[in-house]
Amino acid sequence: MERAIANPASVYCVRQGGRVEIVNTKTGQIGICVLPDGRRIEEWKFFRANHGKR
Repeated sequence: MERAIANPASVYCVRQGGRVEIVNTKTGQIGICVLPDGRRIEEWKFFRANHGKR
């Protein structure tokens, strides 16, 4: 049985109270972090901008 490694950007989104939606685009799939206030941001952009901040 293989173990999956969690996506750090997805984990960060969820830990901030958000949820991740996978969206299909012309170039592939991306994760969108939907924050509790309704804002939607690409999960890696959110992670890079806020990682380590509280």
